[in-house]
Amino acid sequence: MGSTRLPGKTLMDIAGKPCLWHVIDRTRHAKTLDNVVVATSSLAGDDPIANLCGEMKVPVFRGSETDVLDRFYRAAKSQDADVVVRITADRPMIDPEIIDKVVKVNHSLRGQAAYISTANAGAGYPSGVIVELASLKNLEIAWKQATLQRDREHVMPFFYMTHPDRFPCYSVPGRPGLWDRSWTLDSPSDLTFIRTVFEVLGITEPPFGMEDILRLLDSRPDIAALEPKVEYIPYVRFAPLPGEGAPDDRFTFYPD
Repeated sequence: MGSTRLPGKTLMDIAGKPCLWHVIDRTRHAKTLDNVVVATSSLAGDDPIANLCGEMKVPVFRGSETDVLDRFYRAAKSQDADVVVRITADRPMIDPEIIDKVVKVNHSLRGQAAYISTANAGAGYPSGVIVELASLKNLEIAWKQATLQRDREHVMPFFYMTHPDRFPCYSVPGRPGLWDRSWTLDSPSDLTFIRTVFEVLGITEPPFGMEDILRLLDSRPDIAALEPKVEYIPYVRFAPLPGEGAPDDRFTFYPD
């Protein structure tokens, strides 16, 4: 709730439901996840988030506002997780099929990866459907050793920015040319775009996905004109998946 760029965005109304409702509902549609838990702060201002979780009967873990890595690790630990998938609460159009794809990639790598993500400029996914995955074992290492503010605040940079030499990081390939599309709720223009998409596609069962949104944008130039863009920031060289060609050194980092 304490976002500086768009305060209160987590509970902003989208198609009659709070933003977080969509994130939880869509994440629950992923077939490869055993459980969903919401990690929020212990501040009174985040009580409405805990209340929503209660209404949706989803576990909630409350911890530090600023040390998000600590909160995230403890939330995962509270659920006895072995592998953790991170979805931020400002992605109301998260695609369950992409979540499943990342988890299946982790299975196929048989524990070789410390960190897997779709957040890569060459991977071909808009910011609003970014999925991150790490084992609890490696997350615990980050939790114990991370000292930089960015690592404590953004959870996963310890792997791909601070110590990429220690941790094998993999990017899941998608469609080319999508990395600069911003489907994350981070500004008033993002809210306008996301609300418009939901007005047209609705709350569906199963939820509409990335390909449905892309088809909508291809057929409706007026909606496509509302779509915000982002610029990637080069950070780290990711390893390709087996058989996927050369590594991509244009990692896209979208701050929370």
